[in-house]
Amino acid sequence: MLLADLVLEDDAHTITVPAGLATDFASIKVLHNAFLFVLFALVAGYGNYAPTGT
Repeated sequence: MLLADLVLEDDAHTITVPAGLATDFASIKVLHNAFLFVLFALVAGYGNYAPTGT
């Protein structure tokens, strides 16, 4: 639960998330899965081989 307002700003927009908002942190799973994919790719050697043409 947010204890204070969360304000995100860029040049054109301002987004304010009010204090008291409860979250289940579901959006973290997307980042978690992306990290695991990169880790797996490094361990498995994905992308380390040159393509073979015919």
